[in-house]
Amino acid sequence: MPLSYKQATTASNSSQWITAINDELKSMQKHNVWSIVPYHKSMSVSIVPVKWIFGIKTDGRKRARLVAIGCRDKENYSSIDKASPTPSIDTVRWLFAH
Repeated sequence: MPLSYKQATTASNSSQWITAINDELKSMQKHNVWSIVPYHKSMSVSIVPVKWIFGIKTDGRKRARLVAIGCRDKENYSSIDKASPTPSIDTVRWLFAH
């Protein structure tokens, strides 16, 4: 069962989860993934919500990932933008054969 942010930060091993959260935030800052922009009600863009995903790696380390809930961002994308057509293996074989 997945953990919520509240469960992870109040669990008996919360220090490990908080370390994982801090590691993720440091990594995002290091790679310049995002920047904080002040929001004004006059802006025409919608805020895309985020949530934490928690997991345990095979070696027992805790892992936290901050992910955008992009499916709620209806304004900027159409169904055509979401499709990524890929050829079948038979088509690829035919292409290499010719």
